[in-house]
Amino acid sequence: MFDSAYSIIWLSPFYEKIEKKFSLFLEFSREVEVEYEDSGYENTEIFDDIAKDDLSPIDYKFYEVLFEGGVITEKDFHSYVAKEKRKVKLDEKPNVIRRGDRYTFYFRQKPTANAVINAVAKTYFGVSDKEWHNYIEPLFFAILENDLDMDEDNIYVYTVLLTDILIDPEYAGKIIVDKLKVLDEFKDIKDIKDVIGVSLEGEELSNALLDFLLEATENVKKGEREEFNKSETILKAILKLA
Repeated sequence: MFDSAYSIIWLSPFYEKIEKKFSLFLEFSREVEVEYEDSGYENTEIFDDIAKDDLSPIDYKFYEVLFEGGVITEKDFHSYVAKEKRKVKLDEKPNVIRRGDRYTFYFRQKPTANAVINAVAKTYFGVSDKEWHNYIEPLFFAILENDLDMDEDNIYVYTVLLTDILIDPEYAGKIIVDKLKVLDEFKDIKDIKDVIGVSLEGEELSNALLDFLLEATENVKKGEREEFNKSETILKAILKLA
């Protein structure tokens, strides 16, 4: 038994916006199978392997001692263990197996629609966990939650810009300056110092550029009108497809 990622995303309240703004991502999700532990695969070799990487193992020894000492029955033992399992917050990050153009995502429990969207989008856009969760995911969901005038192309531009910021922040700064110059607010800027307010180099510049983008993203997520409009305009200009 398995679900397609598409069938799970279809249940998301964001489905219609995803269909409109991330149509190619949605098509990609049709080629992704989602399996999880209570779908009948818990005794397979795959899940035996996944269990070895459990980050939240349950300590049964306490209940074993009570059972062996006759304090609780075997039925009680299984009942307590089941309750402990439910208490454990299982990681919604799946193991991913690729077979040609198709993927199978193995979750430890039945995933939420958002967990599937996150996992599939990270794979689709080809970014690391850190890049996705720290930088790209906030904008991805801001686009959906507040219906920003942005789409899949803008996310692709962001992934490329993010690489430039981390590898060559001076070059990334020039790109940002060139794109912002089309806006009246920034028409007189000469370099990235005029954008971020200080002159920085190397890692400090990388961090400042990331903070600048994340601040704009946070403003559009909050949806407060004045800051929303300004920040959306900035993000659209910077992340515009060439």
